[in-house]
Parts: sequence; structure tokens; C-alpha cells
Amino acid sequence: MAGDEIDAGELTSSGTFQDHYILGPHLGSGSFGLVYKCFLKTDPTRAFAVKTIKKTDSLSEEDIQSVYREIKILRCLESVNHVVQLKDFFDDKSYYMIVLELCQGGELFYRIINKTRYTEKDAAKIVREMLEVVGACHVKGVIHRDLKPENFLFSTEHECSELKIVDFGLSTFYTAGQVFDSLCGTPFYLAPEVLHKKYGSQSDVWSVGVIMFILLSGKPPFYGRANTKIFKMILRSQRHLEKHFETAVWSKVSAEAKDLIRCLLNPDPKIRFTPAQALAHPWVRADGCPPDMPLDITLLSKMREFREYSKVTKVVLRNLALTYSDEDIRDIREQFILMDKDNTGTISVEELLEAMQRASGPFGTNSKSRALSRREAQEWLKGMDYNGDGEIDYLEFTTAALRIRQRKKRDSIGWDHRIKLAFGRIDHDGNGYIDIAELRRELEAMGQEPGGIEEIVEQYDRNGDGYIDFSEFSELIRRLSSEASQAAPEGSIDRMDTG
Repeated sequence: MAGDEIDAGELTSSGTFQDHYILGPHLGSGSFGLVYKCFLKTDPTRAFAVKTIKKTDSLSEEDIQSVYREIKILRCLESVNHVVQLKDFFDDKSYYMIVLELCQGGELFYRIINKTRYTEKDAAKIVREMLEVVGACHVKGVIHRDLKPENFLFSTEHECSELKIVDFGLSTFYTAGQVFDSLCGTPFYLAPEVLHKKYGSQSDVWSVGVIMFILLSGKPPFYGRANTKIFKMILRSQRHLEKHFETAVWSKVSAEAKDLIRCLLNPDPKIRFTPAQALAHPWVRADGCPPDMPLDITLLSKMREFREYSKVTKVVLRNLALTYSDEDIRDIREQFILMDKDNTGTISVEELLEAMQRASGPFGTNSKSRALSRREAQEWLKGMDYNGDGEIDYLEFTTAALRIRQRKKRDSIGWDHRIKLAFGRIDHDGNGYIDIAELRRELEAMGQEPGGIEEIVEQYDRNGDGYIDFSEFSELIRRLSSEASQAAPEGSIDRMDTG
């Protein structure tokens, strides 16, 4: 058995978790299992985090090995700076319980978006700590394989708090030159060689480069609603990266910062900087001088949107769409599929223009209408593109089409009633409010990470009562739908015969 690989006596206290700790509130989810706050029974003022993995029939032998591998890795990284520390481990009949140091300073992004002033110097300190801990892990023979902002927490709420890396559930030991072929990690942060299933420790450096890019611009460099879209961009990373650097937000970022990003995001892992090389770069060195001027004022709002907006948008739009039957939206679905020529799950400006040209051409369904110019197509797409990734996904397209249909009085059920139906789908207990538990349930049902729910509710809770009431929900859904539908040229969705 996998459990026999470790001497449990070295890792666990005698007895069970309940003998030593009091289970507290839910904190979030890791790569495997749920994370809770817990308190030491002998001294309840001492709090920790406990990662729980339930022993079910669906837990494979490989999953079990991963649990014990994580424990071994945490033991190996004891006393390493910027690594969350293992406190205890229990293996009982029903659960694996991993007790860890509690980081109370919050997620990396949450700390940043609540700052009143944010500079390159602030970002450089964060990147330096990331590179230090990644380098230390590599020296110990550990590759993390899932580096992302959510896996970096601040130890305390103090302004100068230490940044800690957490969740080693996908990590593994490696030897110099070892090559891995398992696809694991989070799409936005995957290196090209991971997609090719031939990678080593340098894939961690790429992930740090992606995080650095977000820290300086508010959005990831390779973005898409569908994984296939993200992967295509990653595999063409150099072209996309240089296009990003030509945009307005990057005009205020120093040349040194851009140079380091290029070195971290080099598609060739043999040329890509190692952690040690990156730490010697003038932008990130402790004695370096990254600019201390505030970055673009839109950066923090973009970062906040990237972190939170997509979650609540998906919940809202999904439940709005579910108030319609399959037959109600069959034509919209077929239209979207036909427009999405490259089958990425999104519609680009080029695909939008092509569809509109077919509709308005001499043999189109609306030959008397004028074809869209590229500028008009871009403006329409921008209005439907909630998070600014430059393309339209199915939910965005459906919402715009349905809102236009409502404006033209083609729906037998009024828009206000649709909103009530969508609200009722989320308000499971029918008390007239959407609370944290209900939003978490929706996100989990969609296979979404439920972390950060409290901040999501706070963002849309206008009256500060801790809930999203119907008026607040209506305001949100009207804004989403009106942004999309008002951007569309008159009659445009109606006239698109994409066959």
C-alpha cells in the first residue's frame, strides 16, 4: 500500500485529528480535498489550516500515492523560506488530514487589488520571493507543477508579510535532466513543453513569468475561455507576447521588466532563465532599482476582474440561459457553432467579420444590408467581451442574442420574469437572497474553484448586508446583457445566416 511508504510514526501524533484539534470554518479547496481552519485543543488561540482528503472508492492508488508524496515533499522542505510548513499528519479510517501552518494574510491578488498604491518595486519584491522559493525547491529536488497566484498566500496581514507557497498536491521529486510526460497544472500557467508532454523543472520558471506578467498588467498573457484557445496562444507565445508589449498598459512598464518577462517566458526551456539567473537580473535583484512610480491605474481593476468576475458571470449567465429550453435557443446554438470556424469555443473578430460578410453579400440572407467594417466588428465584440480576452464565448453570444430577442418582443416570457427565474435557480432556499453557501454550490456544480466567494459577494453586495438580493442581482444581469446587446449593430444577430 502507498501508506506503507512512510513511517507514520515520524509524521503523526498518537490518536486521531479530533484528539488534538478542533475543526473550524471552511477556507477553500486544494488540488485534492477541502481546506479548513482548525485550532489546537490544548491551546485554542493557536490556529492552523487542515487539508482533508476523504477516503472514497473514487480515490485511486495514484491519488493515495500523491497524498503521501505531498507529505514527503513538505518534510523535505521544512525550514525552507516562503514554503508553508507541515505541522501534523493523520491517516485514519475515513480521512487523510494534513495540518499546515495557517497563512492569514490572504491570497496574492487579493492583497494587491486592495492596495491604494502599487508599483513595479512592489511587483519586483513579489517576483523575487517567488524565484527564491522556486529555486530552493529545485535545489531540494522538488518541482511544484502548479504555480499560480492562488497558491501564493501572505503569512500575516502585515504590510511586509512573507509570501508563502502552498498546495504541493501536484508536486513531485525529480533528478537533474529528468523528463515528465503527465499533463498537470492550470491552463493559464502551463509552459509549452508541458503541452508537448516533455518537460522538467524549467516549467516552474515559465509559470512565474506568467504571474509576473499578470502582476504588471492585470491579465494573463495567454488568455481564452476555452483551454484549446489558451494552449494555441501558449504554443505561439513569442508572437502574442510582443503584441501585448505594444499596448497602452505596457507603455508605462520599464524596459527591464519586459526584458525579464521575455527571459522567463522563452519557449525554449534550455534558453529560459533558471531561478538563479533570474534572481541576478537587475530588475529583480534585492539591490536593484525597479521604478517606484504607480503603475497604470487600470491594472488593479483588471486584476480584480480576472480574479473574480469570470466566476460570478458564469454563474449568472448559465442560470439565465437555463431559463430557456433547448428548443428556444437551438437557432442561437447552431449559429454560434457555424461562426466558430476553428472550433475553439470562441468567436474572433475575423470569424465575426466573415459571418457578417456572408450575410450581407450578394448571395447572403440580407443582401441589402451593409457589411460591418473591422472597426465596427471590434466595437461589437468589445461590448460582448466581459473580461476583455478579445473573443466571444457561447454564454456571451447567447446573452446578447437573447437580450436582442427580448427587445424585439420575440420572447413569450418577459425579461424581468427571466431574471426572476434565474435568481430563483440560485436562491435554493427561496429566502430572497443569494448567500455564500448558494454561490459556492453553484460554482462547485459548474466544476469551478469556489475560493474567493466572500470577495465576490462583497463586490456585488451594494447595501453591505452580506447577501446578493434580487435588486442587486437584477442590476448585475441587466448590465451584462445590455453591454452585449447594445454593442451589436441593429439587426446584426438576426441577419447572420452562417450556413
